[in-house]
Amino acid sequence: MLASLMPAYSDAQRLPVLRQVRLPHAYYFRELYLPQLTSGPSAVTWSPDGNEVIYSMRGSLWRQRLDSDEAIQLTDGPGYDYQPDWSRDGRHVVFVTYANDQLQLRVLDLTSGETRTLIADGTVNVEPRFNPAGDRLAWVSTAHEGRFHVMVAPFRDGTLGAAERMTEDRLRALRAVRFAGRFGFRIEPATWAAIVESAPYLPRLSRERVKQELEKTMEQVTLPSRALSLWRSAGAMRELIPVLDAQPAWALRAPDFVAAPDATGAADSVVVRLQ
Repeated sequence: MLASLMPAYSDAQRLPVLRQVRLPHAYYFRELYLPQLTSGPSAVTWSPDGNEVIYSMRGSLWRQRLDSDEAIQLTDGPGYDYQPDWSRDGRHVVFVTYANDQLQLRVLDLTSGETRTLIADGTVNVEPRFNPAGDRLAWVSTAHEGRFHVMVAPFRDGTLGAAERMTEDRLRALRAVRFAGRFGFRIEPATWAAIVESAPYLPRLSRERVKQELEKTMEQVTLPSRALSLWRSAGAMRELIPVLDAQPAWALRAPDFVAAPDATGAADSVVVRLQ
């Protein structure tokens, strides 16, 4: 009996959590972003006057005065409610609801007790926060390409306006240059303009990521000078490697005469980059 069950068990595949998130390691976002099941209170937010708190407990939101040991349940929906933030005028609470394999943004009207959906488009939306004036909301969302980005939108009378993405994966500019050098692509004008525009922000990348991109350029591009020349034209080299940017054009062609590493990482004894 046990033997007959073994093949089915061994072939079983565990489905990933929230497959719309396009990150290689689910562990990190599961621990950092997703609501955690708790039997006690968590994710506390203050009232504007500092006399009350609202928190999440057992999948619902609860309201409690500081001078009372009684908590009033505010939500009791089919989803798991979490991460509330109280508006500065005291009228609304924006929170996250896990339901239908997505993390939605919802708003609770504290006067009427009604809740409405702000975002429920199949994406993951977490950590909503009001600005000090209370007229804008920031949160983290996977709406752009399935990766976590900071979004900001106007908030007025319980309604969310058009969202603007505040963060960008600047490494994409360097990847585009590498692919153009590797495959001989011509970068489309609008894309090139975006790459040039992003150049001043490239120093925000970690040194490790820049180093990895340079290594990939040396390994994958037959004539690295093609990619390096694009680095210079886009302003990326000036921002990331100013010493190399100051060198004459012929210096960028030097890597073309360096032996490419083989599969083991060791340089071949034959110069392979000459064409």
